[in-house]
Amino acid sequence: MAASPFSQSVAERLQVRRLVVFGPFLALGLVLLVLWALVLWFALLYPKSLVEDLQEDLHSIALNAAQDTEQLLRETEGSLRTLDLLLLTRRNERQDLDATVSLLADSLRDNSRGITDVMLASADGRLWRIPSVTGEPYADLGAKSFLSELGRPGGPSIILGTPIRLRPGAHFVLPMATRLSAPTGAFTATVGFIDLDVLLRIYRTRSMRSGMAVLLERDDGVAMARWPEVPGLVGTNMRQVPGGEVLPPSPPASGQFMVTKSPADGRDRIVSYRVLQDYPLRLFVSFERDRILAGYLQQRRAVLGFSLVVTAIAVGLMAWFTRLQQRTRLREAEREATADASPMGLFRCDLQGRTVYANETYLRLMEVDRKDLAWGWLDRLSPSERELTREQWAALVAVGGTGRPRAAVDAPRRLGTDGASADAADAPGRAHRRARRDDRRHHARARRPTRARAQPGRHERDGAERQRHDAGRRHR
Repeated sequence: MAASPFSQSVAERLQVRRLVVFGPFLALGLVLLVLWALVLWFALLYPKSLVEDLQEDLHSIALNAAQDTEQLLRETEGSLRTLDLLLLTRRNERQDLDATVSLLADSLRDNSRGITDVMLASADGRLWRIPSVTGEPYADLGAKSFLSELGRPGGPSIILGTPIRLRPGAHFVLPMATRLSAPTGAFTATVGFIDLDVLLRIYRTRSMRSGMAVLLERDDGVAMARWPEVPGLVGTNMRQVPGGEVLPPSPPASGQFMVTKSPADGRDRIVSYRVLQDYPLRLFVSFERDRILAGYLQQRRAVLGFSLVVTAIAVGLMAWFTRLQQRTRLREAEREATADASPMGLFRCDLQGRTVYANETYLRLMEVDRKDLAWGWLDRLSPSERELTREQWAALVAVGGTGRPRAAVDAPRRLGTDGASADAADAPGRAHRRARRDDRRHHARARRPTRARAQPGRHERDGAERQRHDAGRRHR
């Protein structure tokens, strides 16, 4: 019989034993590996995804807020251009008192929904409303106001001034001035004033989340408007504030960055900005970094705590299971040592008739090497009986050893250690005993001729003595 079945049996047993020993540790190790991989993702990569998602939202808000600001500035510029064209046709000394000009000015105010007001200005900073009731200037900005830039040779045709109050207690307004095409008298420019509160109201509708801020800044660094408002910030040059130089002189049209200790409120912020196309302005939309990660940090602490508890429990289970396996292996070793010391030959076989265990006494009595243990009992039979014995074994296993179907066998009472029935499990035992008897007969036949020549009349004398002994017993 080939040794491959036994080799397969040993390999299977070793594989099962390794699986029993290392399987639980491998399973727990994989669980812990997956758990901590998720924890690392949550601790390192998830915050980045939160920031990236927020940056996309900020970019979209900055784009919309910039479009709203540009639209308002274009409407104001359009009103100033319209007024300039009308003044070309109404050339008189007191254009601020002209009825047609006054009617157009009122119409422009109404069309802007009260957001924009238009006035006439002189080079020295004086302002007149349209119409001017008394003929006196409405406000005097001074000779060094933003209007002086219009008279500078090569200066811009449109000027955006710093937000101002025209009267004490009035709202801040954002001034926009343009030169007249044909100055008449004292008037050299038209000026439009945008109500800053209305502009901030537009920004407030865009920044719906707490912790978000919108800042409108001129390209020279002067803060023009901010929501939420910071007292004293409007009109401040941000470049002169520590940390305020956040962009290069000629930045891209849009971008994103992070700033620590924002010059506006001193907080860490994630910023997205947009440069207005036709005006020297930049709009920044920012969000407090701590507010983004506040909820996440609480979740991270909870996840880390849970992971540490699970890891501690898993390590405890592995330690307990290790001790349990050590005790189990010790008991198995004691049983094997006891079985090896037994004077009886002990063996165990599977449902196919392959011997899977035998103690040393069995190997010694059967004169079988351990490497030939699997089918050693079958090899001891004569070749003519081997196939028949295997068929008988298979038949006994199939019917449970009693002629009934296998399902009807009383398993707890009749099954052996490895699943074979008691009747079926005895088949190799009977074969083993028959193999031993055949072996003894073979040795006896090999010795019989010599013994017969040495004592030729021994069997006859023994037969006669037994007959006389039996006759005496019957007589008594």
